[in-house]
Amino acid sequence: MKINLTYIPYHDWRKIKQEGFRTRDAHFIQSFREDKSVEKLIILNRPITFAELFIKKKTIRKKIKGKIIYEAKNGCLYQLDNNTYLIDYFLLQNIKHLTKKRVWYFNAYGHKKVVSFYKDCLDLLEIDTSNIVSSNLFAYKFLNKVSGKKIFDGWDNFNLIPDVKSAKVEINKAYKSLALNVKQWVTNSTENQQYYIDKFNVKNVEIIKNGVKLKPFTLVLETPKDLKKIKDKGNLVAGFGGKITHLFDVDLFNFITKENKNIEFVIIGQIILKSIFSKIIFRENVHYLGDKHYDIYPSYVKNFDIGIVPYKIKDEQHGGDAIKVYEYLAAKLPVVGTRGNGLQFLENYIDISDTFEEFSYFLNNLSSKDTFYLEKIRWQHKSKELLNLFDKF
Repeated sequence: MKINLTYIPYHDWRKIKQEGFRTRDAHFIQSFREDKSVEKLIILNRPITFAELFIKKKTIRKKIKGKIIYEAKNGCLYQLDNNTYLIDYFLLQNIKHLTKKRVWYFNAYGHKKVVSFYKDCLDLLEIDTSNIVSSNLFAYKFLNKVSGKKIFDGWDNFNLIPDVKSAKVEINKAYKSLALNVKQWVTNSTENQQYYIDKFNVKNVEIIKNGVKLKPFTLVLETPKDLKKIKDKGNLVAGFGGKITHLFDVDLFNFITKENKNIEFVIIGQIILKSIFSKIIFRENVHYLGDKHYDIYPSYVKNFDIGIVPYKIKDEQHGGDAIKVYEYLAAKLPVVGTRGNGLQFLENYIDISDTFEEFSYFLNNLSSKDTFYLEKIRWQHKSKELLNLFDKF
């Protein structure tokens, strides 16, 4: 039986298109678009203001690729392909957005004009009710105001993210509301699952771990020019492909680059926290190659010799499930990581360290590991797991 599905990603559509489909929500979008059980897919984009467009220098609304099939006041409904639609809404709240910053989104999603425009779009598409999956904590007020079967994807524990401390009150209010009003939750780690059960008394939390888009990481790909210069030095290349956030253990990274001068360390990814990035010691064997669009990212990973995940451990880590590890494994790289952050269940397939010295040791003494069966962790399987949960309602 086919369903109509509304999906609320965490990331803005413009950001996804600019960087490539590399995040959990972006991968879900791709898989939903390919799923034959989905009759119509409606993506509710993050509400936006002209102030944000100006500050972040994003592409203006009309540059979104797609056919505008409905436009009213400050909202647009785009048709992206035969069965995929995008709702994009501008709120005239520039000052509020600038002053409240991240907290602004909690009210923006629940704004009566956004909710009303969404309902108008459903009417236009001849959809009575739509199943809804939200990967966006900030959209909880929207979920409270619309009908349909609902699933919340709590892919990250926002209470453990340092740079959202100013929004803690609203974050907890959102979790409590979702616990009362959304019957089915999913997340990507046992740590998150237990936290939601203990802290918010959530009754149904399924674990749907992250996946991988296999094909790009299984092809033989030419070495990018900037990486080739490094590989031409003749040393092994240990690569980290990911965002520089509070999870990146800069002390560990500086330790292993000092202890292993015979290895070239390459970082590729977005700098989220400049305060962390600024502490990296750029020795002769340390190289930052910038952020890369996801379309070309696999060509870098395929040409690493080792994939690394130098994340913080113990009390400084939090529940998660690093997509990069599955990408490393798909590229058949040996992997060295730290315990926690969702990596421990992969201990039969990767080397997991508990100390700086152990991480350094593994880099030079890669052990023979079991072959990880990747077929079942394709994103198509993950999205199907998610959609099958609607049958429980």
